[in-house]
Amino acid sequence: MRPKAVFLDFGGTLAEPIADPLDVWLDLSRALGLGLDRETLKAALAAENAWFQTAVFAYHGRTHEFWPLYDRRILARAGIPNPDPALVAKIEDWFKGVTWNRIYPETHEVLDALRGRGYLLHVISNSTDEVMDRLRELGLMSYFSSVTYSQEAGANKPDPAPFRLALQRAGCEPGDAVHIGNWYEDDVVGARGVGIAPVLVDRDDRRPDADCPRIQDLRGLLGFLE
Repeated sequence: MRPKAVFLDFGGTLAEPIADPLDVWLDLSRALGLGLDRETLKAALAAENAWFQTAVFAYHGRTHEFWPLYDRRILARAGIPNPDPALVAKIEDWFKGVTWNRIYPETHEVLDALRGRGYLLHVISNSTDEVMDRLRELGLMSYFSSVTYSQEAGANKPDPAPFRLALQRAGCEPGDAVHIGNWYEDDVVGARGVGIAPVLVDRDDRRPDADCPRIQDLRGLLGFLE
C-alpha cells in the first residue's frame, strides 16, 4: 500500500499513557490534606467526565481557563464546594507536573523509516490543544506535517469532523490515506466512516476478531506500507 497521507493517533499509538487521573487526584488529595477517598473521587470523575466530553470544545485556544473550572466541579462533586482559589491553583500546579505519556520504544525508529520513504505524516487525536505540548515534550513534533485534535474539530473520533479536517490539511482524498490507531471504535470505525483505510494497533491482542489490518506495534507498518 502506498498512500499519500499517513495519519496516526497519539495516545496508545505513538505514546503510552502512564498516568491515571484518578491516581493523580488521590495523590494530590493526600498531599494537600483533602481527605478524599478513591470511591468518592472515582464517582466525581465519572460524573464530570461526561460533562467534559462536550464542554471542552467551547474552550479551544483557552484550555488553561477550562481546567480550573473542571477542578472546581470535581471538588464540588467530592464534597468541597466553593474551594479557595489558592487550592485550585495548587491543584493546577500539581497536574502541570505530571508526566502523562511515555514514548513507545519503536516510535522514533518507525517514524524515521516512514519519513525516509517519503511519507507525509499527520496526527489525528482525541485531545485538547495540549497534545501539541505532549508531542514537543516527546520530541515528535518535527515528524508531522499537521496535527489535528478533537477540541478544534468540535467532535471526538469516530465523528467524521476530525478526519475531514485532517484530510483538508493534508490536501488528500480519503482513498489516498491510511489511519493508524489503537481503538477500534474511534480509529477504525471513524476512519472507515469517511473512506480512509484503517490499521489497528493491537498491542495487547484485544481484538483478534478485528475486520481490518492489525499490527502488534508500529513496526508492523514497515511491512504494511511500501
